[in-house]
Amino acid sequence: MSSRMDERESDDTETECLAHAVLRPRPTHVEIIGKTPASEEGKNLPSHLFPGCGSDFGRFRVIGGTTTKQSIEDLFFDWTPLAIQVNEYDPTTGEGSFVVIDDDAPEVGTIIPWPTAV
Repeated sequence: MSSRMDERESDDTETECLAHAVLRPRPTHVEIIGKTPASEEGKNLPSHLFPGCGSDFGRFRVIGGTTTKQSIEDLFFDWTPLAIQVNEYDPTTGEGSFVVIDDDAPEVGTIIPWPTAV
């Protein structure tokens, strides 16, 4: 008898998760809102020998909806060959930060369009 109850609770949880996924608005794009370039002294040093040298930091804002940190990393990966790692993302504000390993971060104001659903 308890297994039927557990099954029903499980179904309710799945339905709730699906409803949330359907009702959550999809982002339209990501905007770069801040950039901190690597220092001039360390700009050309490889970060695998000198941690943090040669790496730019930046901030972004997700526009038009909410998403996950992993989805943002996937978007960056598909958008550019740069090695970009998302450090943090707050879905309530839509803002987060990233680091570009051994390269320049995108310029402030750069718009990265969110792919349309297939």
